[in-house]
Amino acid sequence: MRRRTPPPYNRVVLRARFLKWLTLGAVAVGLILLVAGPKCAQADSVVYSVGSSPIVNIKVEGWLAIKAWDRQAVRVDSDGPTEVRAFNGRAVAAAVQKEIQVITPAVRTRRGLITLPAESFVVSTLGNQLHDGIAVRGASGHTTVYVPQSTALVAARAGRATINIEGYHGGTFFLRVHRGAVRMQNMGGEGFVQVVNGTIVAEDSSFARLRARTADGNMFFERCHARQIEASSALGSIVYDDGSFEAGLARFESKFGRVAVGIGTGGALVNAHSGAGNIRTNFERFAKMDVRQNDAQGTIGGGGPMVSISAGGAVLLYDHSIRSRQGLDDGWNQRIPRARKHRVRTVP
Repeated sequence: MRRRTPPPYNRVVLRARFLKWLTLGAVAVGLILLVAGPKCAQADSVVYSVGSSPIVNIKVEGWLAIKAWDRQAVRVDSDGPTEVRAFNGRAVAAAVQKEIQVITPAVRTRRGLITLPAESFVVSTLGNQLHDGIAVRGASGHTTVYVPQSTALVAARAGRATINIEGYHGGTFFLRVHRGAVRMQNMGGEGFVQVVNGTIVAEDSSFARLRARTADGNMFFERCHARQIEASSALGSIVYDDGSFEAGLARFESKFGRVAVGIGTGGALVNAHSGAGNIRTNFERFAKMDVRQNDAQGTIGGGGPMVSISAGGAVLLYDHSIRSRQGLDDGWNQRIPRARKHRVRTVP
């Protein structure tokens, strides 16, 4: 295992290498960290010591695991050719943007060409202090990146990849995949996740703020808690199973798919719309719902945060987990996509 530390800042060399890496498209849009530092091309592992709140930027294809650990270092393990570079705080401060502009990706689907609209995502965890930077770039293979729990921002993008991220609570994550999948486990903090064609899965996580979107792909949230969540898909269905909310924003929208929301603990005020005019409810505890053709409003569990739902297909409202429910007819079981059928493969 090798250990690297950044060299002194050199304005001329940094600028020249920055232009080269920018031309190669090595950095995610809106996160141009790459003002050059030392690099390590490797196919085993490398460790860089970093400050208290680094920024980590990853551009790889294939299988990527991002894991938080209790060390002030970034470790990269890979079985393929990978370049890792380190940047000092002044270089990062001159390049990083606190509002990430998200491009408008397009994908051909069974309903024709779908283009996701442009939007921006504000990173609130950067503050005014200097941040060390680590950039990872690699081709197809299996890559694992360990980041400090105090990482201010971890960003990853890929054309075709499966990204697994787990145990990170300290800052902001920004994940963008064109074709593939993202799986989040035991997560917290704030984040943006986009999979243009593929699946998003979140398990046992508590989000302060989450923006998730797909063009053609389902989303599954299991045993999650959210203060602010906005999930949208063009063709896919969205399942928020055995979840809970606190005062903030909760919005689920699928243009052509279905939306199923099961509230595990606490309550909610629900405002739902189904373009298909198919709204079903099934509650074991107190709920007062007024369902009229395409729309439904009501109170679950004594009330709570407002949850807004809009679906082109069916809207399904229930409490607890759908797997624990007894006596539901086949119409329910057929209408709710099952996350276990779409499990994201774990990186070895």
